[in-house]
Amino acid sequence: MSELRAPDPTLDALGEPVGVEYWSPDPGVAHRLPDGPGGSMSACGYRGLDAMPSLYAAYVAVPCRECFPDAPPPGREFYNLMDQRNRVQVRTRPVKGLAWQVQP
Repeated sequence: MSELRAPDPTLDALGEPVGVEYWSPDPGVAHRLPDGPGGSMSACGYRGLDAMPSLYAAYVAVPCRECFPDAPPPGREFYNLMDQRNRVQVRTRPVKGLAWQVQP
């Protein structure tokens, strides 16, 4: 049976190539590639990355917590909540389409 997956919101909005650890269990882990030509180490220190467009990586990988510190936790997305005093609170909520990111 096939699984409908929602894209990871951080990687989907990134618009630049990322490095994906293919050997890691599903889902893979996406790392931010180093700036400049010929770089071979991600921002968190992982070496040997193959570049993949973030548009595609969003369906098979979760963002590395060191490379993307502002990313929501796996299986969740950010949303804005207006309270009674008209203040906006940023919270996270689980998304059914992102359940593939959370390992049992």
